[in-house]
Amino acid sequence: MPTPVLLYEWSPRFEARLRTLPALVDVVSDLRLASPRVNVEIDRDKATAVGVTADAIANALFSAYGNRQVSTINTAANEYYVILEVLPEYQSDPDVLSKLYIRSTTGNLIPLASVARFQRGWLH
Repeated sequence: MPTPVLLYEWSPRFEARLRTLPALVDVVSDLRLASPRVNVEIDRDKATAVGVTADAIANALFSAYGNRQVSTINTAANEYYVILEVLPEYQSDPDVLSKLYIRSTTGNLIPLASVARFQRGWLH
């Protein structure tokens, strides 16, 4: 099975080779080499004490930074997907994770920073 190291090593080579084929045009990749990364480490004891589950944290992060489709708008000619996400100015700054709140099992809003630690890194 390929490892991430092999993927990062061979992906640019493969993409470059595909660009040389006359049958293909506008070859691009969505692989982001050397992209910023934030690892969220949940303190499970603290999270449990305030009623926050790992699933609730994962769902909140996906809603904020993933591509959660929340609705579809249908017109006579097209269909448009409504995607939930944070504002663009919050997408590139890992420090804003401290502003994200998670709904606990009791209904209270709990700051993510109070039940998790953030470690910056880079995808290589």
